[in-house]
Amino acid sequence: MTSAAEAHLVEMEARYRGLLEAAPDAMVVVDERGEIVLVNLQSERQFGYPRDELLGQPVTSIIPTGFAERLVADGLRSAKAALEQQIGTGIELVARRRDGTEFPVEIMLSPLESTEGILVTAAIRDITVRRAAEQLARRNIRLEERNRDLLEFASVVSHDIRAPLRRIQLFAERLIGIEGDEPTEDEAHDYATRIRDGAARLDLLVTDLVTYARLGESNEPRVRVDLGPLVEDVVADLALEIRESGGRVSTHDLPAVHGDPTMLRLLLANLVANGLKFHRDGIPPAVDVAGSTEVDGSGRTWATIVVRDEGVGFDDRFAAKIFEIFERLDAGNVYPGTGVGLSICRKVADRHGGTIEAHGHPGKGATFTVRLPTAPQEATAHDD
Repeated sequence: MTSAAEAHLVEMEARYRGLLEAAPDAMVVVDERGEIVLVNLQSERQFGYPRDELLGQPVTSIIPTGFAERLVADGLRSAKAALEQQIGTGIELVARRRDGTEFPVEIMLSPLESTEGILVTAAIRDITVRRAAEQLARRNIRLEERNRDLLEFASVVSHDIRAPLRRIQLFAERLIGIEGDEPTEDEAHDYATRIRDGAARLDLLVTDLVTYARLGESNEPRVRVDLGPLVEDVVADLALEIRESGGRVSTHDLPAVHGDPTMLRLLLANLVANGLKFHRDGIPPAVDVAGSTEVDGSGRTWATIVVRDEGVGFDDRFAAKIFEIFERLDAGNVYPGTGVGLSICRKVADRHGGTIEAHGHPGKGATFTVRLPTAPQEATAHDD
């Protein structure tokens, strides 16, 4: 260090020492080269280094990645211009102590004019306790969700599953002649058919319920998922239904998102199958799947997927109701299904930190709009 630099450092220490020592957080002053020129007592305590050992060291010795990159000019802009993009922003990074242990920190940057150029003052706060509290809060939310799932399951067992069981029991008793005379051949065939249909519906109910329950237990890694090929696979799986109904499925500009491929496939399969199923009599179903991306106010990019059909539609007043498990708007269960599909769609969107909305008009079709993140996000209650 030159004598001029040393004199400047002494001047800096005299000017800012009281301010830095009074700060509740670790305070580190770094020059344009990313070297530490000034620290306070909290920095010593937080990182486990003696003050003299920290001075002159690269900031990467305590913040390995993410910090220095925000300070050093890239040749196309000045250090000041690079820094201005970070001012007032709480940057969450990982810090490293002298003993090699790492911990989460939040850093606030501010510029400091000096004769040596632009210096950067960094307030570094250990957020270990905050992160633990946030994780606990997320787990509590997840526990509440699981409790709600248990209540839903109890409701299903008490009504939706017991109903087909009662029908199976009733027609089995008629078939074996427990009530009244022995059935005729035609009656026996009818009772056996009803028993078979009841068992099939019960099997479908259990399958859908297990699928719904397991959505919260997926351990598959979140990856980049290109929705274009994924929807093509969904359409290929539904080829028989499309051919038999004379319908069509068209796709446009589907983006990539960040998520669980299996869950996302389940989401889109249910939405497309839903559009094919609820068509108007005598009119072949038509389903359109389109996508777009947008950037929100915080700079995060989202994908929007719109699945639109030309089917029977529904009253928009019940738009939220259709996502409730085992809710059906078709009186008398005119269309096949268990009423779990759209609940699965909502749960998948929730698990990805996204949303799903529905809009419809009787006789004029329905539109489902899904919003999903295109990049990894901070952990949410659904990720624990």
